Amino acid sequence: MFSATGLGIVISVLKDAKAVDSEFGQLDAGALFGSASTLARVPLFLAILLAVRGLPALLYRPLLTARETAASGLLQATSVGFFVVATEIGQEMGLIGAGTSAALIAAGLLSVFLFPLGSLMLLSAGEAPAAEGLEELPLGVGR
Repeated sequence: MFSATGLGIVISVLKDAKAVDSEFGQLDAGALFGSASTLARVPLFLAILLAVRGLPALLYRPLLTARETAASGLLQATSVGFFVVATEIGQEMGLIGAGTSAALIAAGLLSVFLFPLGSLMLLSAGEAPAAEGLEELPLGVGR
C-alpha cells in the first residue's frame, strides 16, 4: 500500500513523464545519444538545475534542520514540463538544436526521478524509530 507521500511522488512522475510525450514535444533519443558531447551536457544541466532551483532552499535554514533543508532543495529542483515547452519554442525559433533540447529534457526527466528519491532518502535517514506499541497511520500520525 502506498503512503500519501509515495502516491504523490508516483503521480508527479507519471504526470511529468506524460508531458514529454505530449503535444509540446518529445525526447529525441537519436539526438541525445548521437554525440558524446550532447550526452555529457545532461549531468551539467542537472547540476545547473539543482543550483538554480535548489539553492534558494537555504532560505529555509532558520526554520528547518539541515536534512529538511537539503530535502526541500531537491524537491524544488524537479522540473520537466518547463523544459519541454521551452525547448520546443527554442527549436521553432531556431535558437537551440535538437541535441541541446534532448539533453535539457533528459536532465529534467532525471530530476523528476532522482531528486524526490534523494529527498525521501534524506528524510527517512533522519527519522527516529516509532515508540513501542504506537501504531503509525499512513500520513505519519500515531493513533
